[in-house]
Amino acid sequence: MPLDLYEFIKLLTVIFIIIVPGYLWSFLFSKHLTCLERFVFGFVIGIGVLISALFIFNIIFDAKITQTFTILLFILYTVPVLVLYGLHIYRFGLPTIDFTPIKNKKFLLLTCILLFTAFMTFLPHLSNSYSLPFHVDEWIHWSYSRAIMEGGSISFANPYTGIGTIANTEIGFHLATSCIRWLTGCNLLTIFLFMPTVIGIFVSLTAFNIGERSKRKFGLESAFLVGFIPTTVRLLGPSFYVAVTLGLLLLIFIIWVGQLKKMQGALLMAICAWLMFIVHPPTALAGIIIMFIFSVFLAIGKEYKIALLTGIFSLISVLSIFISYYFTETWDRYVEMFLQATYGKEYLLGLPEIWVNFEYLGILTWVLFVIGVYYSISIGGSLKRTLSFSSIMFIIIIGFYTKLNYGVPIIYERTFLYLFLLVTLVAGVGLSELRKAIEIIAKKNTFKKFKQLSKNSGYILTIAICGSLLLITVPVHVGLPYYQMIDEKDYEAFIWIENNIDDYRDENHSYEKAAVHPFKASPFSAITGLYTISSTMHPLYGYELHTDMEKFLNEKCVNTSFLEQHELSVIYGHCDNEYSEEVYENVYLYGGMPPTANFTYLPDNPDINDTIYFTSNFTTPYGRITMWEWNFGDGNISYGETTGLEFDGIDDYVEIHDNPSLDVTDSITLEMWVKPKIKSQKMVLTGKRGAYQIWCSNNTWYFGVFNESGYHGSGYSLTAVPTEEWAHVVGIYNSNLSNGQVQIWINGVKENSRNHTGSIKNTGNPFRIGGKLSSWGDAYFNGDIANVRIYKRALTPAEISQNYNATSGEDIIKSDLVSWWKMDEMGKTAQDPTGNNEATIFGAKWINVASHKYNQSGTYQVTLAVLNEKGLDYSISKNITIH
Repeated sequence: MPLDLYEFIKLLTVIFIIIVPGYLWSFLFSKHLTCLERFVFGFVIGIGVLISALFIFNIIFDAKITQTFTILLFILYTVPVLVLYGLHIYRFGLPTIDFTPIKNKKFLLLTCILLFTAFMTFLPHLSNSYSLPFHVDEWIHWSYSRAIMEGGSISFANPYTGIGTIANTEIGFHLATSCIRWLTGCNLLTIFLFMPTVIGIFVSLTAFNIGERSKRKFGLESAFLVGFIPTTVRLLGPSFYVAVTLGLLLLIFIIWVGQLKKMQGALLMAICAWLMFIVHPPTALAGIIIMFIFSVFLAIGKEYKIALLTGIFSLISVLSIFISYYFTETWDRYVEMFLQATYGKEYLLGLPEIWVNFEYLGILTWVLFVIGVYYSISIGGSLKRTLSFSSIMFIIIIGFYTKLNYGVPIIYERTFLYLFLLVTLVAGVGLSELRKAIEIIAKKNTFKKFKQLSKNSGYILTIAICGSLLLITVPVHVGLPYYQMIDEKDYEAFIWIENNIDDYRDENHSYEKAAVHPFKASPFSAITGLYTISSTMHPLYGYELHTDMEKFLNEKCVNTSFLEQHELSVIYGHCDNEYSEEVYENVYLYGGMPPTANFTYLPDNPDINDTIYFTSNFTTPYGRITMWEWNFGDGNISYGETTGLEFDGIDDYVEIHDNPSLDVTDSITLEMWVKPKIKSQKMVLTGKRGAYQIWCSNNTWYFGVFNESGYHGSGYSLTAVPTEEWAHVVGIYNSNLSNGQVQIWINGVKENSRNHTGSIKNTGNPFRIGGKLSSWGDAYFNGDIANVRIYKRALTPAEISQNYNATSGEDIIKSDLVSWWKMDEMGKTAQDPTGNNEATIFGAKWINVASHKYNQSGTYQVTLAVLNEKGLDYSISKNITIH
């Protein structure tokens, strides 16, 4: 897949536009910055202002994060400084542009170094001929950034499963990505491919600025060595567009700000530390460590004022972090892990231990680092000593975790990158000081024949060392292995889904959940915005389903039950499912399996003006029937009446999650209408296992309750269970009677009772109807059920009779009614308008009945048409003869 040059140019153009206002604001910050320092300042402050403003406005004022709002913020940030600059031009005229630095050899060398850094940052894509993100973390950041842009909030639903809310600990990074996306108009692929290179150039440029502010300059050396900071699958690094990459820029920017030794610089350090916290919390900790060490060395150097300010603002940054922690739950895990680790709690790493490889930076870089530490401590100022001691501190942190398992895993993992960054800076000091030492030695031992050689000996040594690093270390970086979660063909298919899936959606088909290989689930959801059910990579979810998913895909997706069970409607893979339609190469849409319909009627041989009852008999293995239409063939149409649920006696049941309202512990009435299809059923009809239940066994109805001690009392009917007839069954436990009593009523008549005392046991089990409740093993009811009601008291005989004889819902007793499942609707659930205890239907089918009278004899064609919840229909016709 070729890289889009236009997208890249567009990205660079808008990055420059982002820099401009910050560049101008830098004159208010300090009048003594170089052009290159203002350049970095402009980018970091521009992105920082947007991130902070969006975060604060959303979390405090609940302002929606949108492209329009982001552009408005940028305009509000830009216009004032342009006005000020315009007034300055009006008063003093246009500034003169000095082009002499461009002719400077140092500038030309820096340009070459920045190009080298860009090359090294983009090297994984070049060496692997791969123009997509490599690491799974990049795909996660892609999906989270997309979720923010689509949802307009820093709090959003899980973009992989749609279940739960994400605690987004790196929200600042995703806000930065959103801002760049909205301001540049570039697609996310362009940002994820090229922003690491942009950030890498700024890191290298900042290293140069730090070195050039030192009395004993080391800018070029450090800027060059920054390009060797490695990117690996285990460590992450500057070649991946991940939060820690932006964190490295903020970290080195803090070091540069501290070097200015100003009050506003100390304040800016604290602000940057907070910004790092919302971008990447571990990097914020590294920044605070560096700030504290720097304040100590400032005090040792008798720069007490700036040392005090730096220390105070370091504490303020820590305080701001804890305030953010207090007001949100986003960073609970990070902060609590850090606090617990401080008290000595052991955290074992879930991933393999990191193998320290000195070849990443190059052995020569580490040698130069040792030399740099020596010179920094012996003759260096506060900053150089801070860099050296901070490096040593990071080595200690790594050692503590490696040897003692002390600390937080994420801090251990990311500390390697912070160490590498500081090592390149200190190694730059070492290379610079080594060059100067060689020059001094050469001047003292100048030979006439080699005068020119002696004069340039330091530069020759520098070139030799840099050349050796290039020859030895670049091949190491080229040989680093990376995994590829998807190929370019996958990406093109995923982009097609993203761009076209809306064209296929309608009121019956949302097409929002997909079957895809678990290894590709993360990039699939990131790109398409669809949900998946199983991932074998981070974030790990539905792992127990990964074998089933792989089997489903390997068997060419023929298992329709798997699709229905997990509500999957999009398939990515080779598919031979007859109910799926291929809409793009290897992209299929499953619209559902159509229903089938049949019906019966009574009487079998009707006469004129007989009331004929038509009962639907349909099979729809998946989904629910949502509409019945009866065409009686004489110009009359009916949509029938839903009269209950039909249970197959095999595996059908209805379930209501446990709710305190269903935990009736005193007197109770459990009431229902049932129509068994067979005799000699042994099953639990309805109730809560271990609490209260109605069941039948050996053609007898039973109602029983368990008291707190587990003792079971039950009453049983004297009338045999009828078949193909509706029966009104009521179970009552009346604890207000002197001995307590369990009663069972059939069709308005009390058939039996039994003494029983104690409160009904609260089991916490779900309430079920139709089966899956029995203590002797799951057993299921074969027949029809309707109008299930629970009262939190014992109904009186008169009230039972009233409910039995009721002809409408208006006649039903409402006093102390806890829940009422009328079962007269359609859909996947049975509603409870009384107690809001919605019931989920597992397998049971709605019963639809219609009645009609013919006033003329003859033969009529009766047609039943059914429609399921996915908009699929089926119709069947039968002839009926009226005598």
